Amino acid sequence: MFFSTCCGGSNEDLLEMTDLDMEERVAVPTRTEDTGMPVLLMSRAAVKVTAEKGTKEGGPCMLIDEETGECMAAEFIVDALRRHFVLQVFSEGARQEMSCPIEDIQDIFQIEDGDDCFPAPVLKVLGPEQRPGLFMLVSGGFLVAGRPVGVEVSLSVTVATQELRIELLEYMRMLV
Repeated sequence: MFFSTCCGGSNEDLLEMTDLDMEERVAVPTRTEDTGMPVLLMSRAAVKVTAEKGTKEGGPCMLIDEETGECMAAEFIVDALRRHFVLQVFSEGARQEMSCPIEDIQDIFQIEDGDDCFPAPVLKVLGPEQRPGLFMLVSGGFLVAGRPVGVEVSLSVTVATQELRIELLEYMRMLV
């Protein structure tokens, strides 16, 4: 599973997972027969249509605690209808949801911006194959369990590949 890949496994584990019942939906990708890449976001051409129809796109990710480096299995969802970035974090059998209006995101840092943009505990737990999927969202508009946090929050998240990260951030940019 992806939570184990964050702290030393391989991304192949992430690509091998299969879908579960929608009621017990967890961070699971699928695999295309043609490319072997996870199908987590639609093609760029389909993004605009998806946004207009208000559908949700998402996939597995890992939230990394910026103070301790603890890796938590999660699922990101880009809700095009509400124009929200949603992060469902799975920990000890419970699910906690954090969300933020995309327009309230103040900054997004990517690994290409440099290591100094990320807390040391985050960088310490990532292996070289997980670093390309790393990004950090900064916002004062996060909601936890539907309630405003009230302070600026940064979330360090990593997805399976650099390509997925690029598509995810481009998808959100198109929704602003």
